[in-house]
Amino acid sequence: MEEGCRRYRVICYAYCVMGNHFHLLLRTLQPNLSEFMHFLCSSYASFLRREGWIGHIFAGRFQSICVEDTQYRLALTRYIHLNPMRASMVKNPREYPWSSLRFYTERGACPPWLNVSWLEEEYGLDPEAARQRYAEMMSSPEGGSPILGDALAHAILGSATFVQKLARQLAEDDVRWTNHIGKSVLTKSVDLDELAETVCRYYGISALNDESEPNKKLRRAKQTFIYLARETTPRTGRQIMDLIDSDRSSATTSYHYRQALRALQQDSADASKWRDELQQIIDSLR
Repeated sequence: MEEGCRRYRVICYAYCVMGNHFHLLLRTLQPNLSEFMHFLCSSYASFLRREGWIGHIFAGRFQSICVEDTQYRLALTRYIHLNPMRASMVKNPREYPWSSLRFYTERGACPPWLNVSWLEEEYGLDPEAARQRYAEMMSSPEGGSPILGDALAHAILGSATFVQKLARQLAEDDVRWTNHIGKSVLTKSVDLDELAETVCRYYGISALNDESEPNKKLRRAKQTFIYLARETTPRTGRQIMDLIDSDRSSATTSYHYRQALRALQQDSADASKWRDELQQIIDSLR
């Protein structure tokens, strides 16, 4: 980590190493996240091979979310540090030795590649008082965690102003890339209300929240709306779910979107029929 942060000018704010994956909260000063992650993982893999390790170390390629720094950094460090407790590995996150939490809550030398000094600025307190304040936040059962279900396209977490800023930057960029974080969603302009009306019209229902409609037809309409909303609109999980059931959490949107992705990948008659339905709805929106 120290060499990677120095070489690629990356700032690390938090980490947590789990059984088959790890979490990092990073700030890149240059657009080189992939290069940094390749260096980090390949260096660690080389070290383990020398120690006699055989097979995969972590599960799959890294996934990243572009985060609005000032608004979400505190909440994200808490989310990262709570992972071992969520996974029932410890009863108290401070018992877990493979995270950066102890450098936030205890006195002692901090690794040179880990930045925790921002906490004093966040709370406007001296180091000891800031550590105590953070420890109190970690001990609270609720609050402080980011709503990851509101991450736009599973890739961008921030305010509407932040999302619009990224959209403008991507629109002005003449580099022909297709896999930039969130670009495929940000550059689309389907209106959410228009999409909802189109889906309802296609399936012959009055509204996505009308429980008087036949269950099978309403369920299909909801699944279609959630999938297409994620694929074709720059809207958060909260905004999407509000048109279906405002009492449900935004995480419900992410859950149903993942379910839809798995269903559409199936080699079945129903999946083929649904893909045709989606295409017809998309064509009607053009």
